[in-house]
Amino acid sequence: MEEIDAIVAALVAGTSAGLSKTMAGAVKDLYAALKSRVALLLERHAAGSEKALTEALSTAAEDPERARRELTELLAAIGAGRDSELVTNSVMFNKGVVVGDFTTQHNTFH
Repeated sequence: MEEIDAIVAALVAGTSAGLSKTMAGAVKDLYAALKSRVALLLERHAAGSEKALTEALSTAAEDPERARRELTELLAAIGAGRDSELVTNSVMFNKGVVVGDFTTQHNTFH
């Protein structure tokens, strides 16, 4: 389930970051690739549809917890956690996007 959590986090964060129009070009491209990969997996499986993905993502701004639940169910049903490309890109996206205001980074060097 850890893989699904990474994918869900990336999709929800990308939706939120996209609304603020502050994503860098490379991050936008990676998010578009994530969505395209999920859409491709949805096409291959009868358990999901691209419409379900769009609906879940559309609720992310107003109700991120609901979006996370719906996306988790959808992605688990299509086996998205077993898609290494999708998981890898999700982890990369999650490392490159910070969502929220007044973020702080602390570095400790030894």
